[in-house]
Amino acid sequence: MRKPNFTLFLLVLSLFAFAACTGNGPDVDPEFTVLNYDDGNQDAPELPAGTYEGGARFLSNLMTDFTGDQLIEVQYYLKNVPKSGEIRIYSGSLNSGPRDLLYIENVTIGREEDSWNIHTLTDPITLNGDDLWIVYRFSHDQNLRVLGCDPGPASENGDWLWDSFDGLWRPLGQRSSLSINWNIRAVIDPS
Repeated sequence: MRKPNFTLFLLVLSLFAFAACTGNGPDVDPEFTVLNYDDGNQDAPELPAGTYEGGARFLSNLMTDFTGDQLIEVQYYLKNVPKSGEIRIYSGSLNSGPRDLLYIENVTIGREEDSWNIHTLTDPITLNGDDLWIVYRFSHDQNLRVLGCDPGPASENGDWLWDSFDGLWRPLGQRSSLSINWNIRAVIDPS
């Protein structure tokens, strides 16, 4: 009878624990492209009660390469499930915020906390080369950690936050001392 290799068991166990803790993101078919600024989940900033939109903006100089392709999915990490949640997709930029709302879908039901969540768009969006904003809108009535983030440092367009308190879009780094990127990603089908 062969004895189990205890060292190999510990190595496999530690690799599994490392992969589970880093939260690098859901698996994606290799034919698809994932747009993101984050480097996996580390935590989520605590925000006071209110309504927020956290997201990433992908500038037109990047998006022109995807003209004609379809946005099919949004991936986002939730630390805690808020009172309500929506996926919103915007295009264009105007006065430090998005210009046109292209897509809105309520995703309050069926979300999992401490986990990556996936929303498949009910109507895929054909990209036109304009700025693309991938956003999770959420509301809660107490201090709560909702939308996940990486350890940073922040990329120039990876930490946008709209706050119902002032009604303004600003990078989170301008609202606080935090330097992170939201765990929110766009999955694009090139076909």
